[in-house]
Amino acid sequence: MPAQDKTRNKTRLARVWVYVGDDNHSYTVFDFTPTRSRDGPVAFLDSFNGYLQADAYSGYDVLYATGKVIEVACWAHARRKFHESRETDPARAHAALAMIRLL
Repeated sequence: MPAQDKTRNKTRLARVWVYVGDDNHSYTVFDFTPTRSRDGPVAFLDSFNGYLQADAYSGYDVLYATGKVIEVACWAHARRKFHESRETDPARAHAALAMIRLL
């Protein structure tokens, strides 16, 4: 999202990070950072232990390095490629999409 920056004559691209709980922790938290730097999520999740589902942004790798946070991968990118291949290989594409849907 564009955000005003007093040190610049134009806006900068900021981030609003969304953290969603699970069945045992029903909450949604929005955290603003002025950049996409991993520093925001690293600070927010500093004391977190558990499973984290996120995209493949390499900035998250430091979160998984300690072993306290377990990466739960997102299927969106892989699924998109199978969806795109429906025209060229419909049988395998639809089979893969059906399996992903079950996940």
